[in-house]
Amino acid sequence: MQTTYWLETWVATERYARVCRALGMKPKKDPRALLRFFETKESDEPRALWVHELLDWLEPHLDRLMDAGVRRQDLAAWISYVSEDGVFDLEWDPLILSRLGEEGIKPCLFCAQGEGEAYLADGPYTANRWVEIEEMWIEPDPGCDEEAEVTVGFSDGTLWRAHLLSYQQLGRNLVLARQNGEGMSGRYFWRPDLLLVSQLERDQVMQVVYDLLETHRFEEVFAPAMSFDNTDGEPEKTVVELCVMYDDALPRPLEEILGFKDAQGLQQPHFWKLRQVINKDQPFVDYISYFLDLLEGHYADLQANGIHRRDISIHWDYRYSVRGHLEFRPEVLERLGQNGHSLHIHCERAAERIVRCVA
Repeated sequence: MQTTYWLETWVATERYARVCRALGMKPKKDPRALLRFFETKESDEPRALWVHELLDWLEPHLDRLMDAGVRRQDLAAWISYVSEDGVFDLEWDPLILSRLGEEGIKPCLFCAQGEGEAYLADGPYTANRWVEIEEMWIEPDPGCDEEAEVTVGFSDGTLWRAHLLSYQQLGRNLVLARQNGEGMSGRYFWRPDLLLVSQLERDQVMQVVYDLLETHRFEEVFAPAMSFDNTDGEPEKTVVELCVMYDDALPRPLEEILGFKDAQGLQQPHFWKLRQVINKDQPFVDYISYFLDLLEGHYADLQANGIHRRDISIHWDYRYSVRGHLEFRPEVLERLGQNGHSLHIHCERAAERIVRCVA
């Protein structure tokens, strides 16, 4: 197993050197859209207190980072956990939740089944969800190393392809077209999904891909190479539960105390929970805020029935297909922590599925 903790931030190219100096880091020759720092690796299961360690390190650097143009909302605290069974368990108490919210740092969790360390690339794929670049394949045309089909594979299973051509090779192709009559003797030139670049070296092409992702132009330049139809097996989904523990039999049903009209919780001895399910293809619902809306205003009635704030928690159960990735908004976690509740996170890989390429 391998657990990795780190901090990262968005960095505009023109501010990259300033941010590195603020962190006491030596700038790299090829600046990336995301800068990772204060990285720690451990051969152990995830620890909840890693949040305090990261934030303790970050606090004395915050003023310098702000002066270098970094905003708090651009900062994220990451934990990556890779194990043989792909199971991830973590519990954050109210103190940790409150501190994350107060600092305005977004926590991000990544988990996968396997051995060694997971590779996380630099940059988002879409505006509302993050995936990682798994691999990039460059297939040069026969007899020419300045023209190639480039395929980018992401961790969600999608592949995207474009035809890359260097500026020099474009000039050669136009000269050749004038000789053989192609494109009205060089009056026009085209290739499907054509992208012109200065060089076709791997590092240069990867920087181009990162920039297209950062500027949200990737899907305008690259075309889907294939899609996947997942059939059979357990679907990817998230189960969010509001859980209440109590010692003695309740004099009143919890549904009545909380003023429920449409929802019905699951009653067990000394335990009650209200479950909500988010399937992969459904719009995201902020059920943490939903549960807090139900609770706030009823704490006095709950305490009168023997239920204290510490007896209430939210459980987040996430079943992922290939790799699991979670993000939580700091303001939501702060609200949860200030109300005195803990957050229990469980991630595991869904049952094996048959994957069929359909295009």
